[in-house]
Amino acid sequence: MIQRLLRGRMLYLLLAVATPAAYLWAKGQPTRILTQTSSEVISEAFARTPDLASLEANFWKHPDLAFASLLSAFVLLSMLVISALISARALAKGSWRTFFVFPNALPSSFSIGELWRMIALSASLLFWLPVLRLGIEKLFLAARISVNAWLLGTTLFIDAFVIAVVLAFAAGKTFAPRQLFGLWPQRPKEAFRIAYRSYLGLFPWIFVVLFVISGIVHYLGYEPPVPPIQRMMKEDQGSFQTLMVLLACVIGPIAEEIFFRGVVFASLRRHLPIFWAIAGSAGLFALLHGNWIGLLPIMILGGLLAYLYERTGTLTVPIVVHIFHNSFQLWNVMLFNRLLQLS
Repeated sequence: MIQRLLRGRMLYLLLAVATPAAYLWAKGQPTRILTQTSSEVISEAFARTPDLASLEANFWKHPDLAFASLLSAFVLLSMLVISALISARALAKGSWRTFFVFPNALPSSFSIGELWRMIALSASLLFWLPVLRLGIEKLFLAARISVNAWLLGTTLFIDAFVIAVVLAFAAGKTFAPRQLFGLWPQRPKEAFRIAYRSYLGLFPWIFVVLFVISGIVHYLGYEPPVPPIQRMMKEDQGSFQTLMVLLACVIGPIAEEIFFRGVVFASLRRHLPIFWAIAGSAGLFALLHGNWIGLLPIMILGGLLAYLYERTGTLTVPIVVHIFHNSFQLWNVMLFNRLLQLS
């Protein structure tokens, strides 16, 4: 029954009619969720930013923060050095040509029709969020939901929904999810060695591109939107911080790899040359992050993760790389916020 509903047309026709109407109605209703503009967040950040002399003086008064910052700088420098060595060796020995060799065939994937149905369901959920917000406010009339709690809760809900949708479609197939996504590489050492070299080889370019784009944006005087993770970092509750770390470093990467690589890329790969399949899935991956300043760096990362899925034939490898990348990013954001709080 569920499979017939998911793979039929009636559900999507109903969503096409009901979703726009529900969205427009909910957007016109008053909300109790406390919102904050990007300008307010940026203004608060600059307001609490100390001068360099004060920052340096207080930095050494916090040994734990000083050690963590130096450790982060050492890891970053080591990654840059290793990246340079890997690139130089690949060019000198000509081993860079193996970058375009794909010995592993991807596991059986979803069809384009199934892909479009999953996208339609996920997109519909995004437009139904205002209705969900009003329902929550009606159940908890005395509560005022902060924008940070709303961002965290809805992001967790969306990730769980996407995973559930993918597994629901997978349940209608004749093979297990382990076979569907190739959950463990046949040659683990070789697969993770490829991931290690590929990520470190591309790592500096992600930040070079982001640095250049940020410089251009700053020069033009454009005020970029504040990323959701930057908003959520303002919360001091331990439980909130724990959930945020789990979301950014574990749940988010797993959900995104299942959908963008396990479904989107694998489906496109059945019908398109590998370059266009990588570009298409990476482009969608970047667009749905909603960060226009980081659009190109996120697209580069998405392309790398799709390449690793194609190259190793297992979803575990891009998941591990994605988790490491997000964890390193979040670690540095948390250190930066601690530095801003020094006065």
